[in-house]
Amino acid sequence: MEKMKKREIGENGSRRVKEEVKEEVKEEVKEEVKEVTNNYIRKLAEPLKEDILKSDISRISRLNLSMFDEKIKKDILIEIGDELCIDGEWDRAKKVYKKAGRKITPELLVEMGDRCIKKAPCSITDLNKIGAHVKVIDVYSEAGNNKKLIEVADYIAKFDASDYLDYAIEIYEKLGDVKGLKNLGDRCLKIARKPRSETIDYRGRFLDLARKAYEKVGDKKGLLEVGDRYLEIGLFIDDVIESYEKAGELTEGKLIEIGDKYINNGNLTYATIAYKKAGKRLTKEQILIVGDTCISEWNLDGAIEAYKKLGKQLTNEQLIEIGNIAITKGWAGWHTAKDAYEKAGYKDGLVEVGDKFLGKNHTVFARQCYEKANCKESLIKLGDKCFRNAITCSFSSVAIDDFKEAIEMYKKAGHVVGLIKVGNTCFEEGFYKEAIGAYKKAGREDLVKFVKANPRCQ
Repeated sequence: MEKMKKREIGENGSRRVKEEVKEEVKEEVKEEVKEVTNNYIRKLAEPLKEDILKSDISRISRLNLSMFDEKIKKDILIEIGDELCIDGEWDRAKKVYKKAGRKITPELLVEMGDRCIKKAPCSITDLNKIGAHVKVIDVYSEAGNNKKLIEVADYIAKFDASDYLDYAIEIYEKLGDVKGLKNLGDRCLKIARKPRSETIDYRGRFLDLARKAYEKVGDKKGLLEVGDRYLEIGLFIDDVIESYEKAGELTEGKLIEIGDKYINNGNLTYATIAYKKAGKRLTKEQILIVGDTCISEWNLDGAIEAYKKLGKQLTNEQLIEIGNIAITKGWAGWHTAKDAYEKAGYKDGLVEVGDKFLGKNHTVFARQCYEKANCKESLIKLGDKCFRNAITCSFSSVAIDDFKEAIEMYKKAGHVVGLIKVGNTCFEEGFYKEAIGAYKKAGREDLVKFVKANPRCQ
């Protein structure tokens, strides 16, 4: 009997162990099934995320998220919010976070800004990172986190990206960071002071930023040097005068000094303004200096203005001198040379500058020069260029325009052979209207009749 009881107890114990193992296996299977299901559901959610990211955030309420349990739904919405933060979509991100049950606290706002900076793609110029720092200014401001804002301003201030430095100035000013403004002003002035390959406008932009920073802190020494730099590179006189004025250095002597600088630079307008503000007038000798400086600097308009003030006109020799200097200065100089040679009636100069334009395939400007010079050889040369452009062009509309230009040039030059050549080529290419036009201008009515009678032209 005792043996039977022991056996019964043993069997019951084994049964309980088996049941417990079975339950554990069931739970493990359930968890695995749940994980697989959740992963599948997350895949289903991807198109919904994309839809929300691309569309108006109000569409969330119309999306069917009932297939997801609360945790997955919350995770998905948070992921969407995180993605929106990367693009700086603060308002949309906050709406999504609220849908996920997250409270918009200063800590969350900072987290949103940090995510935007961290996920910004890197580039050689760091413009993406700078852009991300600009984006987070609003969200850090909303969080009231001045430390983060200073970090943003300090980061932006490290780069020569003039388009973004205004943001750093605004932050430093808002937070009363005098040292930050002073350092940024010094840095911008240093960039503007360097002899660089960039344009005067580039240097001027950094001078504008330096002046703005120095004005905020009342740095008169800095403003004085900004004024000197403005004057050195010949920028707007208003900037020069304002800088000296804010530095407390705008005396009559300083205005005369400014005027003399512009006289030597060949700027009659600015020199006159400075002298007038000092209560003085320019002498004839000073105006003549301006005119002669403009001639040597191939400043045609300035030279004309100065000599007009003296009641004189530029001589043809002076105009040709301006043109001869300008033609050596590249594209910008060629236009000045064209105008100067045209005013002087200097045909050889017009042909020369026309050849410069033609060499760069600028046929419109070349045509203007050759027509003003009335040079048949050059017009034929331009016609040949247009003809070659036409036969090598793969776009029929462009080719037709070039054929028309060639016809006009050959017609002006009286070049019958060229007109017939264009007519023959246009006929072969199926441009019958242009072929007829070329033959007519060549005086070949027989060829016009031939084209019109051709079955392909009907």
